[in-house]
Amino acid sequence: MANQSALQTDFVVNYGDRKFVYKINSSSDIIVILGPSGYGKSTFIDSILGVKKVSGFIKFGHIWFSSQEHVNVPTERRSIGWVPQSHLLFPHLTIEENLYFGVKDKDSFSDVIAELVASFQLEAILKKRPQNISGGEAQRVAIGRALISTLDFPDGGILLLDEPYASLDAQLCAKISRFVFKWCSKFDIKPIFSVHEIDRIGVWKELKNTSISPYSLEKTQGGIQTVLVTLPSQEKNV
Repeated sequence: MANQSALQTDFVVNYGDRKFVYKINSSSDIIVILGPSGYGKSTFIDSILGVKKVSGFIKFGHIWFSSQEHVNVPTERRSIGWVPQSHLLFPHLTIEENLYFGVKDKDSFSDVIAELVASFQLEAILKKRPQNISGGEAQRVAIGRALISTLDFPDGGILLLDEPYASLDAQLCAKISRFVFKWCSKFDIKPIFSVHEIDRIGVWKELKNTSISPYSLEKTQGGIQTVLVTLPSQEKNV
């Protein structure tokens, strides 16, 4: 079942004479932050992570940040898995070590991790280092590492995906995105995508065609659109 906790944000980020305002109040199954380059999508991701200076509040289940109440939960305690645009793999670690980085109890989830490795076609590169793999392989490792990190969230959490499928071909993108949705449903994780185009979340066309109105366009401000997707109950396990 998808994470039913609402993401509530009302915060401002200032860049000189530019101001980005982010207001969301949604318990939707999927959230997509949509817009062209330079309109603040990655800034939103960084703000949720807790690495960007903001003014206002961010709440998911409980308050993560509030400038008024002087609350600022550290990034490592926010129950967030993160897929950055630049992958950010550790060059001194093998691919296998990158995948397991920071996971406290990988042995308890050995079966689901093995399924991920096979589905992402990573078996042949587990002993290699990031500098010896392709861009598409690095992207798959980054996605896999973020998913595996969510195994440490007993009460569910958020998965932030910043242009996660940019280096994948259409067929592999569809396969990986189905796996991501299935994983998020199984482990009570809410995926939040930051993309230039709505089709870049992988199986969007399939999701859009599954019911009469599976999504709503809630807000447009400063060029950014917030697409909120609530999947019908029979479509929870994509």
